[in-house]
Amino acid sequence: MVLYATLLHASHGPDELLDKRHHMARQIVDEHGLPDLPSTADLNLVHAHLATMADRFRTDAAQIAGPDSPLTYPSGLAPAAGYSAFPSLRWPRPDFLAWVRQCGMNGLRLNPTMLQGGTATAWQALFPDQHLRVNLSESTEHTTEALQRLNAKLERTSWQER
Repeated sequence: MVLYATLLHASHGPDELLDKRHHMARQIVDEHGLPDLPSTADLNLVHAHLATMADRFRTDAAQIAGPDSPLTYPSGLAPAAGYSAFPSLRWPRPDFLAWVRQCGMNGLRLNPTMLQGGTATAWQALFPDQHLRVNLSESTEHTTEALQRLNAKLERTSWQER
C-alpha cells in the first residue's frame, strides 16, 4: 500500500516539481524496503499520458454538452471522472434500440446503456431516459466526427419519418 501511495504522491502535482517528488518518493521506498519505483523518465511518460487523457475527458465532455450536439446530460448525470459518460439524445426516439442498431449497421458506434450488462429493467430504473454510453477518452477529432455523423443520422431518419 505504501508503494502505491508513494507512486500517487510522485505523480500528482505541478509538472515542474515532478523530479523533486520522484526523488522524495524514492527515499520513502528505500526506507521501507519496497520494490524500486519506475525511473523518472517512465514516471514522466505516465504523467504525460494521464494529462493527455484528462484533457481528452474535459474536451470530449464539453463537446457532448455543446449547443450543436445531438446529446445532452440530464440533470445530475454530467461526467465528473472516468472515461465514460451517459448522455441522452436531445430528441428521444420511439424506436430507440432499433435506431441504435441501424446506426451501428451504418458504421456509427453507439452503446445503449443496457448493452453494458445488467437487465433492461435495471437500466431503466437507473437511467429512465434513452441513454448512450460515450467514451470520453477518444481523440477530439474522433468525438467531433462521431457527433457530426450522429447529427446527420438523426436528420436523415427524422426526414424519412415525415
